Amino acid sequence: MGEKVSQLPRETPKHPTIRASNSSFVLEKAGSVKYEDRPIPELKSPYDVLVNVKFTGIC
Repeated sequence: MGEKVSQLPRETPKHPTIRASNSSFVLEKAGSVKYEDRPIPELKSPYDVLVNVKFTGIC
């Protein structure tokens, strides 16, 4: 519990497999979805993470 949380980098780190935009499947309302590019969220807290999702399923 006495662990020190490291400081956040000033900018989101660039990684060769992470793009500048985020391909997103967006649910606008019941029965209405769209596919769009959205910006990569910025890390603002030492507890924030970026997750690189390879696959997902929709039921």
